[in-house]
Amino acid sequence: MKPTGIEDLLEKYFEGNTTLSEEQSIRDFFREPDVPQHLLKYEPLFKFFESEQKIKAPFRQLTDQVPEMPEQSTFQPVKSRIHANSRFYILSGLAASLIILIAMTFLFRNDIFRKGHTLTLTPDQELAYTETRQTLLFISGSLNTGLRQIETLQKVDQAFAKIQMLNKFFQYQPVNINPDEINDQSIKSR
Repeated sequence: MKPTGIEDLLEKYFEGNTTLSEEQSIRDFFREPDVPQHLLKYEPLFKFFESEQKIKAPFRQLTDQVPEMPEQSTFQPVKSRIHANSRFYILSGLAASLIILIAMTFLFRNDIFRKGHTLTLTPDQELAYTETRQTLLFISGSLNTGLRQIETLQKVDQAFAKIQMLNKFFQYQPVNINPDEINDQSIKSR
């Protein structure tokens, strides 16, 4: 075979596009004694493949190591009780949750929703309550005064935003009214 033909076959071989007959012709080419110098680097590869194909696997030894499968008649499935147990656990959990819910309802209903429930305070507690209430009312009044001042600042901020919009309008107004006048002025200034 010509070296150019074998080079094309080698290229196809390394891309994985060769047929079995083409691969056999490549192996036959590298068995010949007169392989070109630039293709000598591929010769050990194909000789290795050829030597590995001659080795036979010890099939008898491999089958001796695999255990025999039991016959169908000796195989009996193990019946599992997991399904019955899981059903029992789910139902018992639901029952326990229902009992706890009913007990909590009766306890809180009798304790919280009882009519005529009055809060009795000692004189010291009443004094602390009134002082705390007065302090919170004072803070609330001071806070409202501060918020009124902030409202006036917001009005001023809104006014500045409107003025900026007008500035943008007046910036482009001469162009919109008389564009020839602006072009004449720019020509005269040069």
